[in-house]
Amino acid sequence: MTKKYLLTLFALLSTSGLLSLAAQSNPKMDRPIQQCIKNHSQELEKLSSTFSIGYWLGRFVETCENLQASTGKGGGPQVVSLLAMEAELDELILLADKGCEDLADEKVKTLLQEMKTIYQEKQDVETFDRGQNDDSDNLFAEEDEITTMSISRGSAGKLKSKAAKIKKILEK
Repeated sequence: MTKKYLLTLFALLSTSGLLSLAAQSNPKMDRPIQQCIKNHSQELEKLSSTFSIGYWLGRFVETCENLQASTGKGGGPQVVSLLAMEAELDELILLADKGCEDLADEKVKTLLQEMKTIYQEKQDVETFDRGQNDDSDNLFAEEDEITTMSISRGSAGKLKSKAAKIKKILEK
């Protein structure tokens, strides 16, 4: 019985150790950004003090590659994942504007902003009428708007190349 608990404890400790290693893929690249996140934590919602820019960029590139490799409508999960990563991109741009080390580099900042521009280009607003379609001329007819977003395979390629460039710059 004791061996079983020891093995379970060992498995948990080794797993948590592996997760902490994965969370910081490149300490030289991650630590300055993590320090900046700590300094500006009151302004951030998505980025935590254990955020790894190297891991995030790697995951971003991989998701873009998976979207590009998909066919038909099979890229939906990758699109959803990329759209979810936009909030983290926004906070990285905020940190770059605050002058954070490495992110404030002109090349990195420009690439981050170009990535955001690609996201904004993919936003589509549709307007539709709410309620019944009657023939009366109602000046106060209600309309609703739906904002839809999608990322094409071509846009994923652009995002991937910019993320890969940022990673290359930060690794130097």
